[in-house]
Amino acid sequence: MPRNRFLRLTTIFYAGLALLALVLNRLLNGAYLPFRLALTPQAAGLSLIAAGLPMAGVWLLVRLDLPFMRRILEKMRRFKALLVELNQAEKIYISILAGFAEELLFRGFLQPLWGIAAASIIFGALHAATLGYFLLASLMGFYLGWLFQYGGNLLVPMAVHALYDVFALNLLARIYRREEITD
Repeated sequence: MPRNRFLRLTTIFYAGLALLALVLNRLLNGAYLPFRLALTPQAAGLSLIAAGLPMAGVWLLVRLDLPFMRRILEKMRRFKALLVELNQAEKIYISILAGFAEELLFRGFLQPLWGIAAASIIFGALHAATLGYFLLASLMGFYLGWLFQYGGNLLVPMAVHALYDVFALNLLARIYRREEITD
């Protein structure tokens, strides 16, 4: 898929996901944003610190070259051409869209309605490229849900999600570029 088309479709998808979360919140909770969404120095600091844990975790899992991580990398290989073609601004753009829209839906809508466990498992299931990816995404969902529960500010899991995604996209692109050099 051409890069520009991918970026347009990604924008439309995440705009639709955010709109869905806002409409569902309005219908079921009586407000579009029935939670705190505040850019504060504390939220920024917590987000930067909290993003380090999943980044370090996935980096370590890739370095350990575990079989389930090899399966995830193999499954993601279908996006190899696109990942190595995206520039840094595009990776950041996609990551911000994903962090905002997915957290608005999963933590902002589903978690208050059904709890951390259900929201996290649904989050994992919708990211389930492999069983290992499902487990990692569910664990990440629990972590993001805990950050939301702990801080009461949806901006924190949104920012952590976006920062992690930038890291993960760059890590994947680096792995796939290195494979091209060694092949």
